[in-house]
Amino acid sequence: LILFPIFLLVVLLVTRNNVKIYSTNMRSLWIIVFAIFMIVMSIIHSKIVNPTVDYFINIDEANLYNSFLELSRLNYSDIITESFTSFEYLDNSIIYCMNAMIIKIMAELGIADGLFSIKTINVFIGSLVPVFIYKCLTIFNAINTQSKRDLILFACLTPLLSNAIQNTRDVHVCLIFTLMMYLSLKQRSIKNYVGMGILVLVGFFVRAESAL
Repeated sequence: LILFPIFLLVVLLVTRNNVKIYSTNMRSLWIIVFAIFMIVMSIIHSKIVNPTVDYFINIDEANLYNSFLELSRLNYSDIITESFTSFEYLDNSIIYCMNAMIIKIMAELGIADGLFSIKTINVFIGSLVPVFIYKCLTIFNAINTQSKRDLILFACLTPLLSNAIQNTRDVHVCLIFTLMMYLSLKQRSIKNYVGMGILVLVGFFVRAESAL
């Protein structure tokens, strides 16, 4: 519940558009995709008995969680330092740092299941992908009555769903690439080029091989 006001604020900012019907469609698209992803994630998560060894599809889920737990035992400044200087974490520094902090913050708030919070954020990140694809379509005036339905099907019938409901890094990379595509399609400007450069840098610290 702590995260949802932040999610809503981000969505309101992202879906702003001079054409009111576009804003309405993007917001309803996000609500539907986010709800579907959350339901599926919650069902799968309820089957995970011990997240240090159990996983849904990819064993990386358990391995990453163990690393997050280890880092979360440090104080906040040490989490940042260790994530961005230790060779073990350098290829995914942002992911290790962010998720270790989430687990630590949730523990301090008395919330034992920090992994559920991490997966909820992943769901949110995944649910933004079809929204930004919709924004790409608006650039070309390619929106029609089927666009929202098609994007919902895309979200549910592609690996986006399975990646968004897991404790992995793939959904973050997917959103970064989608954002870069959106910026590349917009009118050329220094601001957009700088934005793309920042996304490449962020992508490098999310998953180095993907940014390369």
